[in-house]
Amino acid sequence: MKSTFIKYTALLLIGLQSVSCGNLLDQDSPVDFSAELAYTTPAGCESAIIGCYSAMRNGALWQGDMIEFLSIASGFHHWRGNRAGNSTYEPLLQQAFAPNYGQNRQLAQFYHAINRCNVLIESLPASPVEQSFKDEIEGEACLLRAVLYFTLVRMYGDVPLTVRSPKSAAEAAQDLTRSDVIYKQIIDDLNRAWNMMRDPQRQSEVTGMTGRPNKWAAKAFLAKVYVQIGSIMSYPDDQPRSFTGLDFGPCGIASAQQAWDLALTTAEEVIQDGPYRLANSFGDLFRWTDAADFQLSERIFVMQSTENGSYTNQLCAQRSLPNYVFGSAQNAGSASNNGNYGRYRPSRFIFQKWASIYGGTKAAAGRKDGFDDIYVDCADPRFAVTMYYGSYQYYNNGDKGNVRTQNIYPKDQFVIPSSNYGPAWSAPYLKKYLDPKYNNTRGYADFYLLRFADMYLLAAEAAAELSAGPGDAMWNRAFSHVEAVHDRARRSVTPAAAYPQWTTGQFASKQELLDAIFYERIYEFLGEGQEWFDIRRKGAAFMIRNLNKPMNDFNRLPTEGPGYDNANTPVWQEGYAAMYYLNYQFPETVESLRNRLLCALSEEFVNTNPGIDPTDPKVNPGW
Repeated sequence: MKSTFIKYTALLLIGLQSVSCGNLLDQDSPVDFSAELAYTTPAGCESAIIGCYSAMRNGALWQGDMIEFLSIASGFHHWRGNRAGNSTYEPLLQQAFAPNYGQNRQLAQFYHAINRCNVLIESLPASPVEQSFKDEIEGEACLLRAVLYFTLVRMYGDVPLTVRSPKSAAEAAQDLTRSDVIYKQIIDDLNRAWNMMRDPQRQSEVTGMTGRPNKWAAKAFLAKVYVQIGSIMSYPDDQPRSFTGLDFGPCGIASAQQAWDLALTTAEEVIQDGPYRLANSFGDLFRWTDAADFQLSERIFVMQSTENGSYTNQLCAQRSLPNYVFGSAQNAGSASNNGNYGRYRPSRFIFQKWASIYGGTKAAAGRKDGFDDIYVDCADPRFAVTMYYGSYQYYNNGDKGNVRTQNIYPKDQFVIPSSNYGPAWSAPYLKKYLDPKYNNTRGYADFYLLRFADMYLLAAEAAAELSAGPGDAMWNRAFSHVEAVHDRARRSVTPAAAYPQWTTGQFASKQELLDAIFYERIYEFLGEGQEWFDIRRKGAAFMIRNLNKPMNDFNRLPTEGPGYDNANTPVWQEGYAAMYYLNYQFPETVESLRNRLLCALSEEFVNTNPGIDPTDPKVNPGW
């Protein structure tokens, strides 16, 4: 069988070198050795868990394809592809995910990482290593397995579930497992991790490492899991049709209210009792120049990059920044095709939405594109940290002696350049991943899977869901959690900014508050891979109200009027079509959208895994 699902092996591709100090993921010299020998020493056990992390930081997953594709499919980013008619990426808008583009590799990598965790967990009991040490390693592997399955079940719904390494091809050929059963396994693994993992005080004592998540990360992910379940249970008629009949009773959750109670209690426990704190400045989270920045107390779980290894953040190295951006270590005379090309970029829609919420500077009348009075800046201090807009400086063809300035959105006109990569000035760039060490080959900026600000916003959402309406205790509790994030944003500039801030009377209903908290999550975490997951879990009606209808209105091409380049040639059709995905209109009915809330399992994945029934309607909602 040529299964891409799980390929069992008795050999683990994990590093054998000492891990007593330094950055965990700098240990990057994988070799093959037998599972029996791997666990005879503490160093072998540490190498085994490093192998699990290494499998997760693959370019198909968090530091590359998966985040790029999901972000584009969220509607808050756009693809700067080869001209307007890029056939590869157009389906991202229509199908949540192009069913066969990159997913065979991606799904295989997910299960490759899961299998490493499974082999480690089942091999540890026979190890002669001290039991307390084994417990800590096992708990860590349980955490990683939970994160992997939590990501899979949110993307695909039902997927094969395996918690032991298959000993044969027949064992690897498994059918789909119901989503609620997978959530039960995720919760069990996170509770197991909480009970077994090292606490922060022992973390450096045991391993010399500060980069790995500690036991509180398990508690933090539990809060996210409870929010996910609360969303599914609160809006059942808006969820994918395959979610019909889910039973979370075995998870200890009998109602949506109970899920939200658990989410609020768990998130607040992490806030009050955990070792994390918000970074003093929002910008501190995205400075990659000082080793101290990698030890910020806001970092709950970070996918680290290696400065001297092969695992790099492709979002920085290729995906999100313009070519030869000033401030990086790009070498003079290097080939231009090795630079960034900014194909993954925040959309004009989210730029204008964010600025309209928090105010800022508006354009003067008389713009050549016909958009008078649009926002060209925003008063939220997070805005300038998140995006390159207005203009940026760059090295001309990599020559550090030749620094130029490029005007970008919002310009007073849209021009199609001669480049193969579409309208250069159609949208801002994602500044978060600017890495001064980037050298045209690789970037070293880490990727946040989970940071502490998430706990405040999850707690705010849970409290808002439990609120009966404006002014009650839960309403005020939600405000206090959001304002903790806002306070840090205000302190990010000197003198402290007036924005962002909320007043208790600005929202007239519970729904308005929930919608606002959702967008706070978008603004805080834009480009960090959470957008797609957040909007999909809220269901079809929420998505239509907050994305589809506003995006459709924003994206419509004008049939006449201004919009001319300097040669007085109309640029509406060509320029706007490229910017807005050929004038694609998002579905605006619940029924048309429900089957698009999940990613589609690729045809090859199904065909090469005989345990999956290809006629099952749950298999390919997007085909």
